[in-house]
Parts: sequence; C-alpha cells; structure tokens
Amino acid sequence: MTDLSKYIQSLFNKFIRHAHHAAKDFDAGEIHKMRVSFKKIEAVFNLLHFFLPGNLNEDEILKAKKCFKKAGKIRELQLMVERINSVETKSEEAKKVALDYLKKKEEKAEKKFHHYFKGGGEKEIQEVKRKMMEGAEEIRSLDLLRYFKNISEKIVLIQSNSNRNEDELHQLRKLIKELSYNRKLLSDEERKKIDSVFPSASYNRLERLIGEWHDETIFVDGIKKAEARLLMDVTEPDKQTKQKEFFAELHNGSGKTLQQQLEKIERSIRRKNSKDAINSIVL
Repeated sequence: MTDLSKYIQSLFNKFIRHAHHAAKDFDAGEIHKMRVSFKKIEAVFNLLHFFLPGNLNEDEILKAKKCFKKAGKIRELQLMVERINSVETKSEEAKKVALDYLKKKEEKAEKKFHHYFKGGGEKEIQEVKRKMMEGAEEIRSLDLLRYFKNISEKIVLIQSNSNRNEDELHQLRKLIKELSYNRKLLSDEERKKIDSVFPSASYNRLERLIGEWHDETIFVDGIKKAEARLLMDVTEPDKQTKQKEFFAELHNGSGKTLQQQLEKIERSIRRKNSKDAINSIVL
C-alpha cells in the first residue's frame, strides 16, 4: 500500500467515525469534524482526478458528498438557532416563533441524515473509499509540484479578476483549502517552494475571511426562507407586523456585516502573484 493510499484510508476512517457519532446524537462538534474530514477527502480526490482523469469519475465523490450536505443542513440550522438566540430584540414573541420553527426544521434534518447514513449511506461511502485507494495505487509518478502549479494558476486567475462574482469567491476558498490540505503530501523542500509563492498565514487568513462571509450569506438566505414561511403561517395583522419587524432587525444587521466582510476580503485579495513566481514552483 502506498503512502497516498494509507493517507486516504485514514481520512475515510475519520470521516466514517465522526459520521457515526453525528448520526447518533447530532453533536455539533462531531458534525464539524466529519465535514472537515470530507473536505480533505475531496481535496485528495481532486488530486487523484488530476493524475487519473480517465480512471476516476467525478460522480464518485458526489456519493460521499451526500453525507456532507445532509449533515451540513443540520449544522446550518444549529448555527441559525444559536445566532438568533443571541439577538436582543423588542419582539421576543416573534423571536420565539422563529426559533420554534427552526428547531422543528432541525429535527427533520436530523432524521433525514440518520436515515440516510444508517440506510445505505455508509456502504456508499465505503465504496468511494475503495475506488480512491485503488486509484492511488495506479499512480506511478506523483509529480506534486505540477499539480500544485495547476492549483496556483487557478487561484491567481480568480485573484486577478477585478469583477469577481460570488461563485468565484466560493471557488477561490475551495482552491485555497485544497492547496492547504494537500500541502502535507509534499516534501519539506517542495513545501518551501509553495510557501514562497503562497505564504500559509496570508492565504489561511483569506480563506477564513471568505468562510465568514460565506457563513453570513447562508444565514441571510436562511432567514429569508424562514420569514417567507412564517409570514404565510401568521395571519393576525399585529403578529405579522411584529414578525416583519423582527426579521427586519436581522436583515439590517447582516447587511452591514456582509459589506464589511467583502471589504476585508478585497483588501486581503489584492496581493497578486506574478507568472514568474508561479513558474518557479516547478523549477
């Protein structure tokens, strides 16, 4: 078994172990660890696909991603409940109505995740593990610097675009994570080359800033959906008014936060890497 196969095996073992715990008691910490494990698996899958584009079907990783997404829905709702619980408002009754609604949604998401994982999800994940380990064994020459140069070029391309959209920011974050997670496969000398172009500290900060912005966009989307649903259910004019006022408070706070976060991202993203610097990775 190659070192890469062993690494893939260890990632899947952690992923499945945390998924078992998460499916049992829906602990926020276990869900988070499970999702981080999957992101590392996805990063290695992309590396395998780079070297074996015809051997690994991209649909394979989507099978394991079902678990990631279903658990992620629980985590989104947990975070929304925590966030709304911490809000000080004059509309306490409206706040309670919103929290009750979100907690019911959380319970439904927990049931869906449990049924998926126990009803065949784990078996599906084990199959993806087997195929990825087989793929790792097929790689005869692992030219990691060529792979990292490819990732680096994609990062710089997005950085250089002054008209970046939200999808590109999400993609930038995923690329930085992939670069960060797969760095551990490099030798010390290779890692130094990568760090000379992409210093870990500055890019980790950028990834964190985009992550915070991403979390806020999910919160905003969540409260929009909750507001639309609850306004349909609440028919009394007075209660409807209070519900609208409460959600207006949430929207106003998030709107300011999103703007501040985007400004921080833009300041952090201005550092650009030259083509010569990228080419130096493979020298």
